[in-house]
Amino acid sequence: ANNAYYMREKISGADPETFELLFDDENNIGSSGYARDKNVVYYKGKKVEGTDSSEFTIVGAGRMYVKDNNFVYSYYKAERFPDIDAKTFEYVGNFYFKDKNNVYFDGGRVFEGIDPNTFEIIGDGAYAKDKNNVWKTYYESHGEYPASAILMAEADTATFVFLENYYAKDRNFVYLHSWILPDADPVSVEILEDGYAKDKNSVYFMKEKVQGVDPATFEIIGRNYTKDKDTVYFRNKALIGLSPDSTQVFWCGYVKDKSSVYFMDQDIKLNPISGADVSTF
Repeated sequence: ANNAYYMREKISGADPETFELLFDDENNIGSSGYARDKNVVYYKGKKVEGTDSSEFTIVGAGRMYVKDNNFVYSYYKAERFPDIDAKTFEYVGNFYFKDKNNVYFDGGRVFEGIDPNTFEIIGDGAYAKDKNNVWKTYYESHGEYPASAILMAEADTATFVFLENYYAKDRNFVYLHSWILPDADPVSVEILEDGYAKDKNSVYFMKEKVQGVDPATFEIIGRNYTKDKDTVYFRNKALIGLSPDSTQVFWCGYVKDKSSVYFMDQDIKLNPISGADVSTF
């Protein structure tokens, strides 16, 4: 072979004997656009000036960065990031990267105000923290890459721990995403199913306290229905008149107790179904 080509164009100066494609196995979607010979790296047939072809590697997951010993580049455009330190640049997890100076996400954006030496991902990417602060992280609409982060100013970084289902706590508060659950007790809190949590004093649906519920007898019936010893609830609304001892929940908005069959409408109003036989419904 005398030459190397990209599409129909000859690659000027390429050494055909050592020319090879890069990262095809890693990206699993065909050619990455990167190639190299013994001297230099190419992107879509053009030289990427200043690269060390022998040390050119992909970094971490997500196909966001490549680097050599001198510089870090965008995986997709061969754009150089001159302010990133290539020698200390590494993948942290959940599409976050760092070097000795900064933490990075979303194609080279700096995660402002965070200490890279103590940075860690919590709860499979739901939260992040360093020695000073905690952040709630949010991902783009498809859930693949970090898009933003909100500083949780009240959070105590030393005692902050992830629970489950986007709940977390520290020594002072219980959190859902970046919201503080009002008056929730971090010592006794339990995370339940379907967006519910409880502690020794209260029950919560999402970030709101469900008023009047007895947490000791609270249980989930199903499909957003719950009950305690006195009352049946739909999400955070009490359904007055339903018997908690006999309530059964069905698909498509139907519910019954020992006395009646009801249909739940879009306004969360129980409508009795006239003539329905409770025993055979």
